[in-house]
Amino acid sequence: YFFVTAGFFPSATQDTYYLSGPRVPRLEFNVGGGKTFTVTAENAGADNVYVRSATLNGQPLTTPVIHHSDIVAGSTLAFVMGPNPTTWGTGADYQSLSRRDLTLPVSGQWRASLGSPAISNPASASPVWGNGTDGADNSAIHSEFPDLTLAQPGDEITLTATVALNGVTSPLASPSGRFAWGLFNDNGSGGTAWPGYLASNDTTDAAGTRSLWRKPAGGTQPYHVSTGGSALSSFSLVTPDFADGTYRLMMTLSRNANGSLDHYAALVRASDGVLFAAFTGSDTAPATFTFNRVGFRASDALNADSIAITDFAVVANGPSSNTPPTVTLTSPAEGASYDAPATVLLTAAASDADGTVSKVEFFAGAEKLGEDTTEPFEFTWNRALTGNHAITAKAIDNGGSTGVSAPVNIVITNTDNVPPTVGITAPSNGQTIINNSLTISADAADEDGLVTKVEFYNGATKLGDATSAPFSFVWNGAPTGTHTLTAVATDNDAATTVSAPVAVNVSAPVTTTVLSKGAVWKYLDDGSNAGTAWKEPAFNDSTWASG
Repeated sequence: YFFVTAGFFPSATQDTYYLSGPRVPRLEFNVGGGKTFTVTAENAGADNVYVRSATLNGQPLTTPVIHHSDIVAGSTLAFVMGPNPTTWGTGADYQSLSRRDLTLPVSGQWRASLGSPAISNPASASPVWGNGTDGADNSAIHSEFPDLTLAQPGDEITLTATVALNGVTSPLASPSGRFAWGLFNDNGSGGTAWPGYLASNDTTDAAGTRSLWRKPAGGTQPYHVSTGGSALSSFSLVTPDFADGTYRLMMTLSRNANGSLDHYAALVRASDGVLFAAFTGSDTAPATFTFNRVGFRASDALNADSIAITDFAVVANGPSSNTPPTVTLTSPAEGASYDAPATVLLTAAASDADGTVSKVEFFAGAEKLGEDTTEPFEFTWNRALTGNHAITAKAIDNGGSTGVSAPVNIVITNTDNVPPTVGITAPSNGQTIINNSLTISADAADEDGLVTKVEFYNGATKLGDATSAPFSFVWNGAPTGTHTLTAVATDNDAATTVSAPVAVNVSAPVTTTVLSKGAVWKYLDDGSNAGTAWKEPAFNDSTWASG
């Protein structure tokens, strides 16, 4: 219950926590050392159980995991929740992908013989799709859709369902009741097209592995058996202590960078978010993983009169085939020359074959100058400084792909450079400083360029410099006496200007005696009555401290 409420689950033997989204708006955890790990969830509530986006310490978090180090560092994990499954946290780099998004609602998709996805327990000796059971009273239904293939890193499938139980009348038998998912394809009998991976995550009993299997004798539908058959990929969630109510199931299967299949499955009670079962893991990479059907089974150990799937969705995502945009600088021309301070109009032509161009950014070398989000894409570079500049444009499309133009080289010269101006603003001329530390400040500007530094002098001795505004320097250990201070400003074309001198007098602090011997009355603490008038004491205070 704790991890469901908090929105993250630990992975055994690892420092990894998988994110699922919290059920409450805010949680704080004291992680020691005066640090607090904070979890927030915008829109958190009973119906908003899917993560739409997340940030860690204010930075976008596209990976559906955090680490123990993030928690003990006192980080802030912020979610935005919503009522529907999203593609957040999927893909090779865990970005939302766009090659294939397939959502399959219950209506018109489930092969239910009675026109309903409800599962009851009619007597049957063979597997029947829809409202049917197999010989062990295990109910199953399935849905089919176009082929989906997890063939390369980033391919992922997520299945979610809301299941209602009615008529749970007795404690669960052994083995414990379970819901199981099965992914399979319409590929005939035999197991050659499917390695039997993920079977180790299924629950076992004395009769053998309980799993969703393909019917051995040429069938194309999942079939529950105890022994034999051709194993399919399956996920069983042991689910003790069931009662009537509504439950949410979720399973994610993802092809990772090593080609293996990472999986996560969870079962949560809808009314309060209590986690009944969850597991994570990874299995050896198959050559490919193609399927076009999903099966759902409920074990007879649930002892329920009816099980109804109230909604179901399959969302599959694969690597994006997004084509990057193209961009070309149309102005300025190669080799163009300008006189500083220059105003340079930058224009670009950009297009995207399979989408739209969201914006174009303009650069001088590695420095971004500006951007434009609408056509015609242009930016005016004001007060461009002298030197040789390589101008490029970068286009970004609606899928996040980028394209960079070929560079255009321009030169900016300054044949009539105007020197900078500079003046000392503190201390003031003639000021006396009773201290040996003072701050020297100056204002400097350049009408046709930039001030690159201001140097501070005492006579001919350089005290220090500043390379950015506000221009100032702290002179520590200034000797007593009169000093002549100046400031020298240098601009981007190496022109210099010396400020008017400022005279300042540094004086040593004045010392004086506060108490002196023989000049202080002494209080007589001997019980005598000194009367109402002060009298000169008849004692010697020459040994008292003075100063």
